[in-house]
Amino acid sequence: MKLISIISGFLLWPVVLLAGNDNNCHRSTEGTEFWFGFMENRIYRVALHTIQITVTARQTTAFQVTVGPPGAPLYTELRTVLANDALTVEIPWRIAEAIGSETIENKGVHLTSVEPVSVFAINWDPNSTDITPVYPVETLGKEYFAMCYQPHIDPNNPLSGNGRNSEFLIVATENQTRVKITPSKVTHQLAPKDSTFEIILNKGEVFQVQSENVVGSHLTGQGDLTGSRVSADKPVAFFSGSL
Repeated sequence: MKLISIISGFLLWPVVLLAGNDNNCHRSTEGTEFWFGFMENRIYRVALHTIQITVTARQTTAFQVTVGPPGAPLYTELRTVLANDALTVEIPWRIAEAIGSETIENKGVHLTSVEPVSVFAINWDPNSTDITPVYPVETLGKEYFAMCYQPHIDPNNPLSGNGRNSEFLIVATENQTRVKITPSKVTHQLAPKDSTFEIILNKGEVFQVQSENVVGSHLTGQGDLTGSRVSADKPVAFFSGSL
């Protein structure tokens, strides 16, 4: 496998994309179909917290955003972005933001457009705002390694928002996608460090993994999921960072 790109947000969402050594590999962020997702933000202010998608285009084009599985989306938005311009769409965060660890959710975000566009995802909250470019489906790979962030936890106030755990998110682009996950730290559902477990995801489903949460004063297992490996038999989108 050959490393072709590294994307970094502020605190969340660094992404490592892996692809085969193929000279025809699509290397642009511009495309007409995108699958992506939103990881859980840190303890947020519900009234102010938003998630947004910004679309830019060289040609005027219509685009559609849906959340969830095809055929039964939880949310649909049809908009038009003008040539050499940008348009931002705000999505209700409760619909699209993954919550918790190691649960399959119907929160994959699907964006399609008539003409090529570039897409940026924004998870906004005061003092905890993150942004990432989104790569089109033809750029996605089947193997990823997480880049996260070491949480800094106040043992006297573990829910203060000063970092709780690191996390990563897998988004399926095809049905019956078999995914193997090897976390580098104990997960919230107590999957052991360096163990491997397997899940099956369908198109539009997401699976978020977080390091072990604080239980009382117990901090064992808290830590950086950097180095966790995810491999799939079909292309998936992948995001990682720190809650």
